[in-house]
Amino acid sequence: KHVMFQHFTGLLSLDNFIPENLWVDLNRAVHSRQPSNLVDLEQVCHEQWVKITPEKIQMLFRGYPKRLVEVTEDK
Repeated sequence: KHVMFQHFTGLLSLDNFIPENLWVDLNRAVHSRQPSNLVDLEQVCHEQWVKITPEKIQMLFRGYPKRLVEVTEDK
């Protein structure tokens, strides 16, 4: 009935979530382009988001089990 949150929280680290990896890539692209207004920001985000390939997402999924093992071994 009791959950060990202290141990479990390590598994919830943001770098373990696949979407977080995609947001990091998007953030880098936005910073490199330095949009000056909201319209430019939206355009940059859209341009970069559509560049995410199924292969990129598959690569992140394939690496996910290894990363979980690394995180749990660090605890």
